[in-house]
Amino acid sequence: MKKFSLRLKEKWTAQPPKEKIWWVRNLMAMAASLVSTLIKPVLNPPISELLFASSASAVAALLGIFFFIILPFIFSRFFLKITPEQVGGWPPFFTSGLITSFFLWLTLWTAAYNLLAA
Repeated sequence: MKKFSLRLKEKWTAQPPKEKIWWVRNLMAMAASLVSTLIKPVLNPPISELLFASSASAVAALLGIFFFIILPFIFSRFFLKITPEQVGGWPPFFTSGLITSFFLWLTLWTAAYNLLAA
């Protein structure tokens, strides 16, 4: 196990900052889908509802968006110490992996609701 963790750490440090942001954003999207699933008390798939039809859906969606947009920014900027200059400016710093993480969050959120509702 120790060899695995050392190898993982070596691979992580060898990655460029843009790749690190991509990984952080996608891991946060996975966590956000679970949080969004657990926070909403009504177990309906989010696709079958009207957009923000219930306040529980709105809270779950806004919390999920907060998790996969704001938290990766805070984590990358202050914990990993990645600056916008390292990735090519502010736009790539915010948008690196954004579409991928959004669809990952939406897919996992929908799948989790369908599994819990079944």
